[in-house]
Amino acid sequence: MAKSRTRKTSKKKKPATRVPPAFYERVSKTTQAAPGSMSGEFAEAVTRAPDAATRLRRFLKEYDPVNGEYQDAFHQSRVRAAQFELMRLEYLSGHVAAGDRLLARLQEVTE
Repeated sequence: MAKSRTRKTSKKKKPATRVPPAFYERVSKTTQAAPGSMSGEFAEAVTRAPDAATRLRRFLKEYDPVNGEYQDAFHQSRVRAAQFELMRLEYLSGHVAAGDRLLARLQEVTE
């Protein structure tokens, strides 16, 4: 006779967690970036959850070049990362039109 094995698990389901406030979880305030530099302002913008969207808008207003000419690849990658993070925050907060505008702008760059 074959006995059926039943496995008792004592694992409880975890409650649903909130979406993390920043896409870049590894960026921290203890970064070695100089205060007031682009890297320092980027780190500050993505780690401050309550006003992250406002800080990202301010960061993009200051560092997103109007003519599309970046200083170097680091400049471009930080600006694009800030655009993606701002788009994500806009969608999560229910501002679909603003998220769609950012998405369209990001798609123009990739095409």
